[in-house]
Amino acid sequence: MKILPLLVVAYFFLGFPSGLPSSGLIVADFEKRSYQSGERVKAIFYIENNLPIPIRVPGYDEARYTVTKDGEQVGSTVSDAVTDASAGSIYLSPNSRKQIFFGHGFTPPEPGEYEFSVTLFRDGTRVNQGKEVVEVHPQVRELSEPEKEVVRETLRIALVEGKVPDYEMILENDPIVVSSENLGNYNPVLEGFSFLVLTPEEIEDRLLTKGNYLYLRFRRIAMFNDNIAAVELDNRWVRGVYGGVGYLSGGGFTIYLNRVGDGWEHDVASMWIA
Repeated sequence: MKILPLLVVAYFFLGFPSGLPSSGLIVADFEKRSYQSGERVKAIFYIENNLPIPIRVPGYDEARYTVTKDGEQVGSTVSDAVTDASAGSIYLSPNSRKQIFFGHGFTPPEPGEYEFSVTLFRDGTRVNQGKEVVEVHPQVRELSEPEKEVVRETLRIALVEGKVPDYEMILENDPIVVSSENLGNYNPVLEGFSFLVLTPEEIEDRLLTKGNYLYLRFRRIAMFNDNIAAVELDNRWVRGVYGGVGYLSGGGFTIYLNRVGDGWEHDVASMWIA
């Protein structure tokens, strides 16, 4: 006789079929791991149960979708009403996911990190929210000969003269990893150094075998003419194996270069540390 009241209580709190009350996770699947400027970014969002037990997540009648970059919203908020929101909760079996009723995309106006945010509401009250970040890279292009000279000179200043923050630490790497961002297909050569140029995806994949490590990234290469240039170079950590670990190292600089005869003069305009 004690079983019936317990079943009633379980049905009331856990639903049928039973599931542990939970908010679940909102996650996104992107068509690609990374994008270039001008490519349309598309994502499909899901409510996910990554637990080995079933859960019940709150039902919703509205979903709002926004994109931000550097804290500023990009475009307008998309809001859609859900026509079938009669259920009080949504059942998710172990290690499963349910597609949120819409997918959305946008064309990023410039390179950078964009944050996708989906918020679910029921009767005007927020019941769940999830965020995903996608990085948009500059379009791949071939460097001109003056740009290649500038890349080599910037590396010399950073590593030989030791102008980039914590250059001693990246010198411990052999080879030194350089991101292909803004380099196109160019593989720089500098006497006494060995470089390995990798795409952003390959840099992330290397974590599995090398652990967290420093690498160089040319954030910007701007040629005003063949003789004057501005370059932003990062000496940054790629993280993932030991997520959540803080680093008080790495950084970067902005440097201006001016051709003088067969060489270059330079001025470090600004510097930052991680």
